[in-house]
Amino acid sequence: MIRTLFLLASMAMATGLSAQKIHWLPQSDTQNYQGVAISPDGKFITGYNAYIPLSEEEYYGTNCGFIWSISKNKGYDVEANPYNGSSMLDISDEGKAVGYALESSGDPQNPLFHAAMLDVADVKIANIDNDNTVAYGISSDGKVIVGYLNDGTSKACVWRDGERILLPLPSPEEAGESAVVSSEARYVSGDGSVVLGKIVCESPIEGSDRTYKAELVTAWRLQSDGAYKYDLVYKQIYDQKSDKSKPFIKAQPMGISDDGNWISLQTRGTYQNEEGLWVLDLVDRMTRMNLSTGQYTTAILDGSNGLEYTYPCRPGGIANDGTMVGAYGLDDSRKAIIWDTDKTLPEFVADKFGFVEINDLFINQAVDITADASRIVGFGKYETGLSRTFWIETGKGTPNGIDSDIADSAEQHVVGVYTTDGVFVSKSGTEGLPHGLYILKTTDGKTVKTKKVMK
Repeated sequence: MIRTLFLLASMAMATGLSAQKIHWLPQSDTQNYQGVAISPDGKFITGYNAYIPLSEEEYYGTNCGFIWSISKNKGYDVEANPYNGSSMLDISDEGKAVGYALESSGDPQNPLFHAAMLDVADVKIANIDNDNTVAYGISSDGKVIVGYLNDGTSKACVWRDGERILLPLPSPEEAGESAVVSSEARYVSGDGSVVLGKIVCESPIEGSDRTYKAELVTAWRLQSDGAYKYDLVYKQIYDQKSDKSKPFIKAQPMGISDDGNWISLQTRGTYQNEEGLWVLDLVDRMTRMNLSTGQYTTAILDGSNGLEYTYPCRPGGIANDGTMVGAYGLDDSRKAIIWDTDKTLPEFVADKFGFVEINDLFINQAVDITADASRIVGFGKYETGLSRTFWIETGKGTPNGIDSDIADSAEQHVVGVYTTDGVFVSKSGTEGLPHGLYILKTTDGKTVKTKKVMK
């Protein structure tokens, strides 16, 4: 009996280890990929190709957006252009990447930015918006894009059905500051119902003729009428009154989980040490916060796992279970880290998975993670300055990172559409219904599935 249990345990360990694997994107004079995002279902990676010239006469330094198909093990690049570059910042499950394309303004130091999309279906980059705009995020279903318009000041916006919609801002009284001067939308949940970003407020410094600016974490939530309403998340965590009633003096949004429940934050703040004394912590930390409950956890490093208290962390993406990825260390010595939801502190990716070859990269970082935490993507640089992108199978989540709902979606038939309040509105789909969030019921003739959809 003991021998049987030992064999079963050995098989389980072997299976777990075999499910963990590292993959490298190619690197050459024309393939200098820096992957910055992975689709929530783990099928695509996007980012930019830092173009390397073939001769001294060639234009140097143009970034060009790319998509890497994991299933086909193939890259799709925007053709390098010596004058107009592009960079992709996020990607949907369908392989639609969003970011920006540059246009010459006549001043090389101040090009025009246009929110742009690169679609794996035709590998062509196209402007989403012809004004000075940047697209930062796209919902996993590809229906909602978020970013900002810059017409002198940044204004958070979403694009839906090709239409740009500015997101509402609180009044100064609601914000608790003298003025709300700008805003940006950075991340979006898979169904488009939660947008995460920041507002920038300005207030006078008491006893001085100067002012200070505060960047404040804000969410916008989709309402039943199809409009978004702001949720001042920072009021739960930001020490606005400087009285230590809230933990953070700085909080930057760094990601949102596909289900819209978790957010990734880079924070600085105050905390009580073991002696009960208040400590002002000016080192950047990783914080995960649950938007549904308001609960948050910050990783205060203590030397465990080789991560020292005095060094900063830069968070990246966050999975539906709260697992986060990021980087530890100063800019010239960053190392990829992962913070599992059931762990007190983060670990080095190279140590956790045993992929020490990551450290062949002079600096490296993990930047994004799939919805089910089954895959992470990161990149690093060699001492020569050349970049290399890697992605890792973590052994978690659905095999191959592909949701079974996606795999059999062609067999599903709509049997009912409901409002979020449970009111039946259609039996054939969302066509003809007002914009908004709906509950879709489908069946394959054997089982009934429900999911949220955005129109």
